[in-house]
Amino acid sequence: MFNIDNTCCFTGHRPNKLYGYDLKNKNYQVLAHKLARIIYNLYTKYSVDNFITGGALGLDTVAFFAVEYVKSKGYPVKNILAVPFKGQEGRWNAESVDRYNRMLKLADKVIYVDTVDGYTGNYNIAKKLDIRNHYMVDNSKFVVTAYDGSKKGGTYNCIKYAESHHKKIINAGI
Repeated sequence: MFNIDNTCCFTGHRPNKLYGYDLKNKNYQVLAHKLARIIYNLYTKYSVDNFITGGALGLDTVAFFAVEYVKSKGYPVKNILAVPFKGQEGRWNAESVDRYNRMLKLADKVIYVDTVDGYTGNYNIAKKLDIRNHYMVDNSKFVVTAYDGSKKGGTYNCIKYAESHHKKIINAGI
């Protein structure tokens, strides 16, 4: 599907472990600038031009729009959404749903991971999120994260999976 050598994915915390649900929070702006610099550096140093985000709240959203920002500066990068399943936004507030719908429209490609051979199954939501993370890592050489060091949760599990598959991990910090 992708050339793994020129693909990067993102993993990171949800708003409750980052800076809350208000993306106007100055800390999100700082994080977005860090991510844009990382995206630019991956593109210029390693020819990474495919960037996969999971389409969830928190880091996924910030990373998606950081890729869009780099695209707006004329860099030919692709913004790929790897959504765990249709309807993931079902319990989100209206503002988050609107933003998510904008992401779906802006994305260069949207992949519903639960329909991809090798990633299908009748799983609960938490397992579908893990499977989405595996898909992103399996199709990337680089993994950019915003991680607080906690030893449990989806971000931790994704990083451990990436390490076990010898991916290059870049922590943007939080």
